[in-house]
Amino acid sequence: MLKKRMEAGELLASALFDLERAIDAAYTAAASYNSALPAARQIANLSAVVGQPAFDLGPRILASLSEARAHTVESHHRLQAVRENLGLKERAFGDELPKPEASTRTGDSMPLRVVAAA
Repeated sequence: MLKKRMEAGELLASALFDLERAIDAAYTAAASYNSALPAARQIANLSAVVGQPAFDLGPRILASLSEARAHTVESHHRLQAVRENLGLKERAFGDELPKPEASTRTGDSMPLRVVAAA
């Protein structure tokens, strides 16, 4: 039974990390697209009003991907709770940096703190 649970956990972790990488890659591509819009307009020597509806959608694309990323991170935390409830040990997947403790998170973002006086 433990072996099957560990196997299932490894399958989920692998799929989740693939999803996180894919969303990050899509976010990077969307940012490139957003920066290409004004560059293409200028290269083509077009009026600023040309293509405005496409410009308006650019930030919405990024916002959608950001929301998808937030949901993926939340899934990560919820699956971690399942792993702990099942008594499975943490495995070395993903990055090697420790994750922030749940008690330091507020909503979807990390609290800000001063690190050095100006």
